Amino acid sequence: MSLLSKWGFNRRERIAVCILTLALLAGIAATQIRHLSLTQNMDNLTPEDSIAISKLNQFTQTLKDSLSDNDETGIVRETLQPLFPIDINAAAAAELEMLPGIGPVLAGRIVDYRQSHGPFTAVDSLINITGIGSRKLLKIKELITIQNSRGED
Repeated sequence: MSLLSKWGFNRRERIAVCILTLALLAGIAATQIRHLSLTQNMDNLTPEDSIAISKLNQFTQTLKDSLSDNDETGIVRETLQPLFPIDINAAAAAELEMLPGIGPVLAGRIVDYRQSHGPFTAVDSLINITGIGSRKLLKIKELITIQNSRGED
């Protein structure tokens, strides 16, 4: 005789308790697996990921500060100022993805182009990259720059 029977549970109630127990255990296992996966992924961060996370945190804090001041006219300008302009000769792919219309594929193409052709000499040179047309260049032109790269930081 099982413990549930001793407590007066009928057959249907015992089955329901077993199903609920299994669902609880499955939920706990899923949570543990997800936590373990996230912990392992945090150990595999690259320097580019760290830069992107840092800039994202800075962006979020600036946005919160701007919104708390209720300054509706300058929110975008004030929020984007610390993040942009991005130096396209020094930016990692993760940083380039913060630009509007630039996803992982285009960011990779920009980095590949820069590695194979050397540093960009003009912002307009991005037009040479497949997937960046004049409209997209206009959208991001104010958000990018080319710094003089002398090897100094």
